[in-house]
Amino acid sequence: MEEENSGISKRIKFPNKFFYSIEYPGYVVNIDKALKTLGGSDNISNHIATSDKDPVELRYEPNNKSLLPLLGEVVPTNNVLIKIKRKIKKYKDGRIEELEPEKNSWDVEIVGWINKTVRFRGILN
Repeated sequence: MEEENSGISKRIKFPNKFFYSIEYPGYVVNIDKALKTLGGSDNISNHIATSDKDPVELRYEPNNKSLLPLLGEVVPTNNVLIKIKRKIKKYKDGRIEELEPEKNSWDVEIVGWINKTVRFRGILN
């Protein structure tokens, strides 16, 4: 007797890892410079871990104290962090070639939960 396909998706166990995210209001080229505008990774960790009431300050020019910072609030979220990758080969002339096009070469992995997010919704003057 053959088993019927019930149409139910496969269950995947979520890892018990928790992450924080930052909705940075700008295009990030250098991660170290972006972290410096937020006061450093230690400052961000302290704001997120200690209290949700204190805003995170973003200063586009950290050395210029005359400019007012953009304030970001820490909000609780219930998001999933997913890592998606595929095998490709990049050439110097800009071409991109997929290494295994006949197979489903996309690799999807659930990394963990995002339980707090820093959001910047204000206007910078």
